[in-house]
Amino acid sequence: LLVAFSVICTFNTAFMAIPNKGISLLFVDWVSSKPLVGIIGVFVTLSAIISATGFLLLLDVPFVDIATMMPFLCLTVGIDDTFLMLVAWHGTDWKLSVEDRIEAAMRHASVSIAITSVTDATAFLIGSTASLPAVIYFCYYAAAAIIFTFCYLLSAFVAFLAIFGDWEKNGRNSLLYIKTTSSCNIENSSALQRIFNMRKCCCASNLSKCLQKSYSSMKADYCTLVFWHKQFIEKYYAPVITISWIRVLALLLFITYIVVAATGLNALQVGFDVKNLMMNDSPSKKFLELREKYFEDEMVVLEIAVLKAPDMSRKKDRVRFLNALKKLERTSCSIGRNTTQFWYFAYKHYMSELGFGDFWDILQNSKKVQLTSIKADFITFVLLCFRIGLV
Repeated sequence: LLVAFSVICTFNTAFMAIPNKGISLLFVDWVSSKPLVGIIGVFVTLSAIISATGFLLLLDVPFVDIATMMPFLCLTVGIDDTFLMLVAWHGTDWKLSVEDRIEAAMRHASVSIAITSVTDATAFLIGSTASLPAVIYFCYYAAAAIIFTFCYLLSAFVAFLAIFGDWEKNGRNSLLYIKTTSSCNIENSSALQRIFNMRKCCCASNLSKCLQKSYSSMKADYCTLVFWHKQFIEKYYAPVITISWIRVLALLLFITYIVVAATGLNALQVGFDVKNLMMNDSPSKKFLELREKYFEDEMVVLEIAVLKAPDMSRKKDRVRFLNALKKLERTSCSIGRNTTQFWYFAYKHYMSELGFGDFWDILQNSKKVQLTSIKADFITFVLLCFRIGLV
């Protein structure tokens, strides 16, 4: 879908009036249109995203699930930068050499691209100061992808743009690299040529004017051609938006938007529901929905994440953590140890059930034994989940 959108936006169409027939023919200017450049812009951006991901994986940065949304975010930035450079290219003088046109285009586009990339990357790096690890790693990948996209676009994409600029200078078809037919000869051209191999000449949109001009003058005036999107802004959008009552209407719409946005923000409920992270056909989601439906008066369980987990095999760390846990269990909103769910207590109970209760002091001080037992318990739990269909 992104490739199709990028290709469509690179086409330039025009009308040519046929004298003595009273008709105008629509055709595509295959010299100034750049469909392959749009496709290349998408693939260059994808290459930058792959490189950024590989670079961070080499640095052992975990790739979390939320980071899978990063490519779509960076693709929009890359495609936007691609069209900024294309617009800057089309705004250069057609009579200049390809090198001079690239220089002039980058003089205008590179500033906007650099500012956008720096601000986006900085915003994600600021976001990496969050306390949630998943958000931190997502911001790392997004910032790296934007930086790589900036570097790839100003190197690889500019090189491809120069190649297609040379095609344009020689009047070549931007898709097939064949000589194009001038729209001055549109009356004698075939339908296939009008659709796939026509180039727009300088003579506005009238064939009789075109026939009166020499080739040298047509070549000199080619740079004055205006693309359809610019024509739309200049001829239709700009005159309408400057009408007095339209400006008043735009102001009223903006005020309405502010009021609706403020009302929505006041009604916004901030919270986290684990069901929103599950697929619609997930058995776990169905279980949570049924529990919420039939046990709505059930006590809300508070989940506490410990970012810097202590080493429970060390007595000093274990005592400090358990003392902190006791303080949480003795608050006015808690009902004690009976509702606490912690792997350490489950591990102790499990060892007692196996008959190793007398050796608990030895077991809890052995990190190797703890890890071995926890891994075995985890594998047993996963197998049980598979059997009952939870995963």
